[in-house]
Amino acid sequence: MSNTVNVHTEWGTLKQVIVGDLRDATFPAYEPFFGQFYDRTIQRRWQDGAFYSQAGTLKTGAPFPQAMIKHAQEELDNLAKTLTELGIVVHRPNRAQNPQAALATPHWQLPRACYVGNPRDVLLVLGDTIIEAPMAAHGRNFEKALYRQLCRSLFEQGARWLSPPAPMLEDSLYRSEPGLTEIEPVFDAASIAKCGKDLFILKDLGINYLGIEWLKRHFPQYHIHLLEGVVKLYTTSSWP
Repeated sequence: MSNTVNVHTEWGTLKQVIVGDLRDATFPAYEPFFGQFYDRTIQRRWQDGAFYSQAGTLKTGAPFPQAMIKHAQEELDNLAKTLTELGIVVHRPNRAQNPQAALATPHWQLPRACYVGNPRDVLLVLGDTIIEAPMAAHGRNFEKALYRQLCRSLFEQGARWLSPPAPMLEDSLYRSEPGLTEIEPVFDAASIAKCGKDLFILKDLGINYLGIEWLKRHFPQYHIHLLEGVVKLYTTSSWP
């Protein structure tokens, strides 16, 4: 069995890559996770269903304007085409069978998911191991399911495949001030940079110390270096 998964740095020769998909992109509905980032005025507007940006007023929990989706998807497709022409194997996430379906668990619910445009957030690859990141955002909680077919294929080729405890994402995980509580391990794969046997982890708003501890215990062969993030709270005066 030949394992094609073998990642130890952020700069090695690229042989395989995942490029996202934005055809069903939805502007996120308001959820507790965003309370860390934005002042109360923005939060109230978001909760009322409208978000103001340079692109105009966007309806929260509804699809982005088709013109925006079309242009962004063309850029991703062109990136995938260019990489393929360079001899790189390009994977894409599956498309949701019902992208307009509501999300719900016993602990929370949202009108629909966001998008699958950022694979780097969802899957953390350490050596030959694929890890499904337990992200803290409700709107991205089920996103990893659209990569399951790919993960299974790589597993059958010899990769290891792990998933941390599925986070419940109850309200007690979030605070109105920047930073998550420590009731369950959560982390975002994009907060972690690989440098051989060293992992540089940015302690930002999408990861808590329990998530870092989970990584330490399951991957003791790595030296973990913790970087304290710079927290920026968006306000009505600073938002573009």
